[in-house]
Amino acid sequence: MKKKKTRMLSVLVVVTAILLVANAALLVNMVFNDLSFDMPITGYVLSDDSEEEFLEQYMEVNISMKNNTIFLTNECDQLSMEVSDYQAYSIANGINDQIDFRPTTHDIMFDIFDNFNVSVLMVLVEKMESGTYFATLVVWEGRDILSIDSRPSDAIAIAVRTDAPVYVKRTLMEEYGLDIC
Repeated sequence: MKKKKTRMLSVLVVVTAILLVANAALLVNMVFNDLSFDMPITGYVLSDDSEEEFLEQYMEVNISMKNNTIFLTNECDQLSMEVSDYQAYSIANGINDQIDFRPTTHDIMFDIFDNFNVSVLMVLVEKMESGTYFATLVVWEGRDILSIDSRPSDAIAIAVRTDAPVYVKRTLMEEYGLDIC
């Protein structure tokens, strides 16, 4: 019994640490409803016209893979990212809804989120600096929305497990994406 309590406490400490790493927390009635806030979520300020403004800045993308390359595609635009063997393996398992004989780190995060009623709302691929892409994993728990700085590959690996949408900043797609039409 003591070992089980210690394990639960350890899980709580890990989840708490993950959530403490998060940037801003704010309440939104499932992302974009009729609420108005002046609090930033990853540099984006929600307002009455937030959904329209959001869609002007970001585009939803479909995820596909070939070997160690992730393709983020929206109609005629495509952004590609090279990832490690492990990341490619984990993302492919998530896309195919498979868990190997032992869970990956992303499977564990999915289980932690699921057990603590944390919903993954979206992934935002937002910028590139020095050849490295940056993303934000946006999660919701209770009355809080948390923006968690993440590598795009980790955020995507979690998104494919939770069916969360992935968005790419339009300016990023325009600068680094390819026209595939």
